[in-house]
Amino acid sequence: MTTRKQRHHQQIEFASVLRSRGMDREDHELLTFAVSWLPYDGPPSDELLVRFGMTRERYLTRLRQTVDENQHQIHPVTAARLLERCDGASAAENAQQPSHASQAVPHSAH
Repeated sequence: MTTRKQRHHQQIEFASVLRSRGMDREDHELLTFAVSWLPYDGPPSDELLVRFGMTRERYLTRLRQTVDENQHQIHPVTAARLLERCDGASAAENAQQPSHASQAVPHSAH
């Protein structure tokens, strides 16, 4: 259950992106989408594919780039949370991918 204080903070974060002026429409849409998903630990992969035609990895790369390029137009707390989300999600994905060096390669006997 979301408390009144949490909802108020979410509305402030959302408004901080919505008020951005002079930002590219696609950047604005991506940031607004990302902020709306912050309370839920990010959007599902299928939503990213349908909405933006991107994989999760591409979305996180693009989101980081968009935040970096528009940081002067985003509330500092919101920008920090978005960058944390990018870094945390990327680290989690890298931890889930098996290392090629540690994979056993079967050898066939001749």
